[in-house]
Amino acid sequence: MKLGKLGARGGFASLGSLGGAGTAEPPTAFALTDIASGRLFQRTKALTTGPVSAAGTYSGGTPNAIELQVLLAADDSVVKGWTTATGSIAGGNWSAAISGVGQGGPYYVKARPANATGLAKTGSNSFYVGILIVMYGQSNMAMMSSKSSSPPAATAGTTYYDGSAWAAVPVGNGVREMLNAVTAATSVPCAALNGSVSGVPIATLAKGQTAYTDLAAQITSASNDFEFIVWHQGEGDSGAGTSQATYIAALGQLHSDLVADYGRTKAQAPLILAGLGNQDGGAGGYGTDASWDAMQRTLLDAPGSLPSVYYSHSNRDITIEDPTSFVHWDAASYGRAGKRYARSISTLLAATSGYPNWHIASSAVVDATTTTVDVTQNLGTDFTPTTGITGFDISGDNGGSWSACTGVRTSATQITLTHASVATDSQRKLRYQYGFLPDISGIVLDNSALALPLDNSASVLSPTPLATLPVPSYQTRADTVGSGAVQSAASLAIGAALSTRLVIVAVTGTGIASSAKITPSGGSDTAMTLAVSQATTPVRASIWYAIVPTATTATFEITYTSNPFLGSSVSVWTVDSASMSSTTPVDTDSAVNASAATLTVNLTTSSGGFVIAAAASTNISTNSATWNANITERFDATQVGKDHTGGDASNTAALTNAFEVTPTFVNSGGIGLAAVSWR
Repeated sequence: MKLGKLGARGGFASLGSLGGAGTAEPPTAFALTDIASGRLFQRTKALTTGPVSAAGTYSGGTPNAIELQVLLAADDSVVKGWTTATGSIAGGNWSAAISGVGQGGPYYVKARPANATGLAKTGSNSFYVGILIVMYGQSNMAMMSSKSSSPPAATAGTTYYDGSAWAAVPVGNGVREMLNAVTAATSVPCAALNGSVSGVPIATLAKGQTAYTDLAAQITSASNDFEFIVWHQGEGDSGAGTSQATYIAALGQLHSDLVADYGRTKAQAPLILAGLGNQDGGAGGYGTDASWDAMQRTLLDAPGSLPSVYYSHSNRDITIEDPTSFVHWDAASYGRAGKRYARSISTLLAATSGYPNWHIASSAVVDATTTTVDVTQNLGTDFTPTTGITGFDISGDNGGSWSACTGVRTSATQITLTHASVATDSQRKLRYQYGFLPDISGIVLDNSALALPLDNSASVLSPTPLATLPVPSYQTRADTVGSGAVQSAASLAIGAALSTRLVIVAVTGTGIASSAKITPSGGSDTAMTLAVSQATTPVRASIWYAIVPTATTATFEITYTSNPFLGSSVSVWTVDSASMSSTTPVDTDSAVNASAATLTVNLTTSSGGFVIAAAASTNISTNSATWNANITERFDATQVGKDHTGGDASNTAALTNAFEVTPTFVNSGGIGLAAVSWR
């Protein structure tokens, strides 16, 4: 349909019931009070036609009925032929209304007495039949109608009720972008009114409060009906610490009251909300980072709890402009929000497909320093930036402490995060755009025309942990043989062949080991990495490791700094490194005591990690010992004579300098001890 310009302003006519005039003499004078210029009549619940009303005066007789005709302003074609109206005729005044006028415009109206058709009058002001949007909430919704910086021109078919009269759409970027986009998508005229109030919690906007009364007065004066509510609010409730349950209940009741007051159901007048923006400076009475995040979660969750309430979009890409409130946006940000609200409205009207939001679908642990995030695209097919993604935080202690991540795009639906080494089990938590002012320098935006921000997580996420916790398996123990500074142990059992098999060898003796290698049966030498060495007399202990993927047996060879003259004892452990965050140890410690029977070291551990320890005594080979650790164990240990080695894999929380490894020998003598923790 063709949309044209608005005419001059006029008044508003209310509807009533037409009183019959019987056989009264026809009027000799008849006048039409022109319809307000730019007025929009809200289309009916059938959504394709609406009522049109008019009013005026008469004298010299009485009309027996009023007839109205509606014409298209562009070419004077008849849209609705002469139709007997309902209304009232009394005391020289008349009011009349007809239904079934098709959505569109601009139109103008003609009116006449049924018993004096020659007195027909023609209105000069143009009006519309279409969609009225109620804007409600706090100051950021109010500024949708006022904040301006090079806004687009208001397109034909858009109009606005300014609180007291119909007027041109104000220069606010937000309201113009919203009305322009809805009209463009639907080809239906669109109007708005704004009843928002700055700096208030939702309780102040409820029925019975001044704000609600004032809003209802606007709706009644404008069109006595409406089709959508767009809502931006929550800053005040973050400051007030309003609970999610309380807020959602209040929002549902407000929605119920508004639609009931104007004869609609919630489905016939949906409420569309969006997320909060950012708040700079931590001032202004907006609560805390935690309460702001909780409010974001409330807004995301509300549609799942309330019928005909829809989450439109994230506002995390806004630019804060107001230096005093710390929470108001620049005009361009309001403009983007207007376009996004419009997309939600046009999608609800089936004029477009897809809402302007997208979200994190899942996340998963890769290793100690890597987490992947999978996203669900909606309007877009890809996103930016490809590197330097910001706003994600990681925790390895169930949210007790957090550190920032750096992200890169690994596919159109996946982000890979790199971060500090943290637990790979259920202790790992993730969040996106937390609190008042997350780092949006590398905010994730889709490649749709609306450049939509990825929805914030608004609560902690639990990345899928590694499927299997690492558990060390004891394989064998042997004495080394040889003379001089090089000694070896052949045919050591190293378990089943596995491409990710990590072989760990614990060595105890009197020599100081400088290097070690392992040769799988039928394979090539592999240099082993030293994890820890206790190199002080009288007893030395060291632990070595290497990936050995082939064979089930191997030869271990160790080179000492000098001839130890006495052979060493070796114990072999294996673990599947695929279940580990890293083959690099989390922590190591060692100790020696020349005369005690008991010795302890303390280790930092990661949740779900394991410990390998080796201890030896200078006492006789028949010496025996007990082995203790201070956390719940999945324990596999061996002891032969003076040697004592153990492996522990714990699924408890991480411990810092608190994991105690304590071998206790029956006979006192020199003790050496070395221990390593992995995850």
